This record gives sequence, C-alpha cells and structure tokens, in this order.
Amino acid sequence: MNYIEITAQKDDDGRRIDAVIRKVMPAMPLSLLYKNIRTGFIKLNGKKTQTNTRILNGDCICIAEVLYASYKQESTEPLPVQNADFITLFKNEHMWIINKPAGITVQKAAKDSISLDQIIKASSDLPMSLSFTPGPLHRLDRNTSGIVCFSQSLKGARWFTEQMKGGGIGKFYLGLAQGLLEHEEEWEDGIEKIEGKQKFHTVKIVEGSTRTRAKPLSQGNLFNKDVTLIEYQIFGGKTHQIRAQSSFHGHPLIGDSAYGGDCTLVPSFFLHANILLFPGNDLGIPLRIRSPLPQNFKNTLEICLPKHDTALIL
Repeated sequence: MNYIEITAQKDDDGRRIDAVIRKVMPAMPLSLLYKNIRTGFIKLNGKKTQTNTRILNGDCICIAEVLYASYKQESTEPLPVQNADFITLFKNEHMWIINKPAGITVQKAAKDSISLDQIIKASSDLPMSLSFTPGPLHRLDRNTSGIVCFSQSLKGARWFTEQMKGGGIGKFYLGLAQGLLEHEEEWEDGIEKIEGKQKFHTVKIVEGSTRTRAKPLSQGNLFNKDVTLIEYQIFGGKTHQIRAQSSFHGHPLIGDSAYGGDCTLVPSFFLHANILLFPGNDLGIPLRIRSPLPQNFKNTLEICLPKHDTALIL
C-alpha cells in the first residue's frame, strides 16, 4: 500500500494525532478516522499508533494514498498572481507586520476578489503546519490604510489575541475629519450593526461604553471646508468604530459618504492605522511600530494644513 508522508512542524508539537488529522481531512467522519488509525491506514513514523498519541515536531504522519485522495482538504482559494503594494514594517518567526495600502480588503470579501490575506500567504516562506494556518490577527476596512499584523506561529497568534483581549496593545490612527475639533475629547458609545439590506455595511451608535479618544493635531481648510487632522486612540476594536463615533460627535471623516462625510472634495476618506504599542514580550516584537502615511494622504495634508504643521506631522 502506498502512503503519503507529512512532516509535523513546531506548531504541531504536542497536539493529538486525531486532532491534526481532522485538520488535514476535515470531511472524514470521526468514527472512520479512529478506525483508520487503529487499522494502520494512518500511521505515525511508519508504525501503528493510538488516537490520543501526541505528535512531536519532525514526526512523520503516514496516510494511505487512497484515503488521502478521498478526504484531503481541497484549496478553495487560488493563489493571486498580482502583488499588493505593501511595505513590511517588521517580520520574524512569530509575526509579520505590514503597512496595508487603501483599496484592498484584509480578508476575501467576494468570490472573485483578491485579499491581502491571500497575497501574504502566497508570499510566505513558512513550512506548512498541519494544525496552524498563518493569517490576519485583526482587520482594517478596505479604504483604511496602515498597520496590519499577520500571525506566523501559533505562539505569536495566541500572544497577540491575549493582548488584544486584555487591552495590552495601544492602537492609534490618523484621520482627516470635517469641522474644527478644538480640544481633546473622549467618546463612550455603543456600536451596533444595522440589520437588513442597505447600500453600505454601516453601524449605528447606541448607548454603551466603547471608548475612543480624539486628539486634534492640526486644523486647516480644504476647498473652503474646515478640517481637523485627528489622532484617534481606540480602546477595543468595533466595526467602523472611528468612522461612526467621529461622525456621531460632529466630525465625520471627509469623503466618508457612509457616515455623512462630504464626498465632493475627495474620492474617499483618509484614515490610517498609524501606531501600535506592544507590551514587553519574549517574541522579539518591538514595543512600538509606526507606519508612514500613504502619499495621497500626505499630498492632501500639504494642501489643507499650514506648512509648519505639515512638517511636524509628516
């Protein structure tokens, strides 16, 4: 009988063989999986094993070729042929942090669309893990640019998720908003998705405690409209948090037509994930990651802000 051989990687270390096989062949019924392990159609390092055996990094899992052909997980996403114009801000064995351009989704949004997640996976040089797939650890809207973190190891993914849940990561954005925000404000609102069909996938503000701190950095004028460059610090990370709260409190992002922004001046809004602050760690991840502004954002600021303010910000 012919077998295909799959080598376990470091992220598979310590996992039960039945759990790993479920990742490789998810369509196989659990009872049939156990039977094939007992009968030797699935082996570990060339020998019969038990369903609860824990595998180690470097172990060889042997699966009968006929079995694998019937139940293997088929890839549903074609690898993209084009590249996204993104900048790597940091990369090691645990995390890949990039500066996302506006205009591309982090994850696949439609059947024929290309996502940043696909492009990153196609560009990855990581060995294939049986039980862990690298992917985005958080999201940005299609037209929001800036920092996005992708996991490169199970350890990195778990650490990032724990820090996000515990509020250990500081998140700062730059946005160009309508009107003059005179003083720093802190907003606490609830955010709910709007049910039903609508042109935009928007949210609404209700009573609640989702926090955003808005700090004016500079004020100016864009085609006779007052604008403020605002630094937003978010606590949590709700869908459209900055866009919805900024609009609700009288300062929609210029160009954000979904939330009342004037779209006659610019084709889309300017919102950029500018800085992430990380706590001390043993993963080699820097304590501070900063991403440069996109060129079109810079060009717009040079038009609407006083020259001395622009120089300080850029």
